[in-house]
Parts: sequence; structure tokens; C-alpha cells
Amino acid sequence: MTKTYSTLRHGETRLLRSPNTRAAALGFGIITLSGVDDGGYFQRTWGWLALALAAVAGLTLLRDRVVGPLELAMLASLTALTAWTLVSGLWGIPGTSAGREAERAFLYLVALVVLMHVVESESVAALLAGVVSGVSVLVSYGLLDRFLRGEVDPFEGTLLVEPVGYANALGLLAAISLILSLGLAASAGRGRTLLLLASCLMVVALFLTESRGAWLALACGLLVLALFHLGRWRVMTRRRLRSASVVAGAAVAVALTSVAVLSPRSALGDRLEYWDAALEDANDHRLLGSGAGSFDVYWHEYGNPSIHVRDAHSLYLETLAELGVLGLALVLVLVAIPFFALLRDDGPIVAAAGGGFTAFVVHAGIDWDWEMPVVTLTGITCAVALLVPARQRRPIVVSDRARGVALGIALAGCAVAAALAIR
Repeated sequence: MTKTYSTLRHGETRLLRSPNTRAAALGFGIITLSGVDDGGYFQRTWGWLALALAAVAGLTLLRDRVVGPLELAMLASLTALTAWTLVSGLWGIPGTSAGREAERAFLYLVALVVLMHVVESESVAALLAGVVSGVSVLVSYGLLDRFLRGEVDPFEGTLLVEPVGYANALGLLAAISLILSLGLAASAGRGRTLLLLASCLMVVALFLTESRGAWLALACGLLVLALFHLGRWRVMTRRRLRSASVVAGAAVAVALTSVAVLSPRSALGDRLEYWDAALEDANDHRLLGSGAGSFDVYWHEYGNPSIHVRDAHSLYLETLAELGVLGLALVLVLVAIPFFALLRDDGPIVAAAGGGFTAFVVHAGIDWDWEMPVVTLTGITCAVALLVPARQRRPIVVSDRARGVALGIALAGCAVAAALAIR
């Protein structure tokens, strides 16, 4: 009996120490913890979530770690974007909320650090499986809430919104999860049935959210998945690669044209007005922008007074308006780095992560995904799944001194996050 108990305890300890277990638990935890509370939209969630992640970062930094140049580049770009967001309050127009915006960006920065230090090359598939599991929990909750309670949301009507609170955000999560589950199922030795069931669940969610943007993001993500997995782009001739790129670009262009030209008002809603206002704001504040979190102030003064809106429904245009050309450049670098990693590798896992990240990047251009932490954290997770395999090409061993400095920063981050959480 004692021997059996000892064997079970030993197996449990090995399971908890498994890189796959840690990665899957991290992916699942990030999605569910940020998603169950209105997608993490409200400021009350950021401090507690950042505190939990900063604590994990402090523990993982005690172990030896290898990183890659692309990971360091993404970390530097997000750090610079967070700092630029904070200091934009110095010159922003009255009503700028740079502190609030920087706090959200700080959450993303902490999440990136944790993912970089927990996820290893062999555990990328487990990380993505954890994301699929987390989104499946959110979607299942939403379906049960809709069919058991049957309440009508005052803003979203009968669309599937819970627990995220925004149909387009939940639709994008379903689209990314569908891409990930299909990519993982293509290479899974075990668990393929569960992944295919998750795919079916995501299709149902996509229909019930009625999110056109999510369908567009799904199409773009599936194109990337097919190109880098089914096509094995590395064995293509240059002519075939160019042809595939032209076909993919044409498909995306046709989809965008059909949305923006054929039925702009029904498909885009009031987005054209938001985008025009963001461009006017950028033109009025060309160099530095009008300050982080100032779009709603600018809209209230110069936009349509009958429409209440806080965001420009485009990460790129809103960043240009609020943070200027430098802010937009930092965002573009941030989203470009994972694609460099994608071009260096292939295979079903990398292709799945690339497809999921593509869906996020596309959708971020037509909605306020940056303001929904559960969505942006999903995109960051897909980005890390692309960056981690690339570290094997030029690994950089983190020295003891660097780990000590990083640990000190993590402890400071814990203190800042704790102050934000209990304020």
C-alpha cells in the first residue's frame, strides 16, 4: 500500500514538472481567467491578472533559460510601446487616459514574459491545446447561458456573447480556436477526436455570434494554415510560392472588397465614421498623437454626437491617432516579428500558430481587440508559439546576472500589480 502511494505521488510530481503540463495549464489559465470576467475589458481585472502572471514569472526566472533574438525583439518592442503609451499623457489632449492604457499594456507585457519563460519548444503544441481548451470552456458557458437562461442582451440582442460580453470578440476567439484545433488535429497522435469536437463547437459559436469580421479573420488564418502546412512552402519553387502568395492576397482582397464596397453600412456599421475620425485626429496631431485613450474625447468633440463610442475599432488607426507615427511603428514591429519566425519554420504546429496569429492581426484592424485582454492575450500566445521554435536557430543563454536582474524586475512587477489590484 505504501509502495503504491509512493508511486502515485512520484507520478503526480513528474506530471506537475512536465513542460507540457505547465504550458497547457498556462494557456488554459490565461484564456479562462481573462475571459470569464467580461473578457478582461474592465480595469478591475488587470491588476489581479498581472499579479498572478508576475508571480509565475518570478518562479520561472529561477530556472536556467534560453531565449531567441526574435523573442527579445518582441519583448523590447512591447516594452517600448508600454512606455510610450504611459508618457503620451504628458502631451495628450485633455481627457487622455494614458495611465489606464499603460496598465493594460503592462498586463500584456507581463503575459509575454511569462509565456517566453514557461513555454519550451517541445511544449508549444500543449500550449495551443490549452488555448483551445480555454476557449471551449468560454464557448460552452456561453451556449449554456443562452439556451438555459434565454436572456436578451440589451446591446447584443440574441447573439452569443457570454461570458466575454461582446459577440465579435467571442467570434474571433472561436475562429482562432478553430484554426488551432484543425492544425493540431492534423498532427495529433492522441486527442484528435477531442480537437475535432472542439472544431465543431467553434463553428457553432461562429454562426451564433454572427461576426462577419471573425469569418474574415478565419478565412485569412486558414489560408496561412494551408500555405504553411498543406503547401509546405519551403519545398515550393519560387514561382509556386509567388503564385500561392498572389492567390492568397487576391482572396483576402476580394473578401475585403466585398465587405467594404458592396455593403459598407450593413457590414461595417459605423466603422467608416470612426476610421475617418481617427485619420482626422492623426492629421491634427501628426507627430506625437493626441495621447493614449483620447479617441473617445476627440469623437465626442468632432464626431457624430448621436453615436457613443470609445474606440476607433482599429488598432492601427487608433494607435496612429493617439500615439503618432512612432506608436504605429512600434505596433507594426510588434505584429511583424512573429511572421519572421513563421517564415523560418514550417510544420503543422507552427502553421496552426501562424494561422491563429494572422486571424488576430487581421481582426485587430477592424475592431477594438486591443481593449479586450482575452483576445489580445490569445494573439500573444499564438505569437509566442511561433517565436519559441525559432529560438533553436540562435539560442541565447540567459546568464545568472541577467536572471537576477529579471527576477528583480519581476518582483517589482508583482509590487506594481499588487498596488493596482488593491487600489
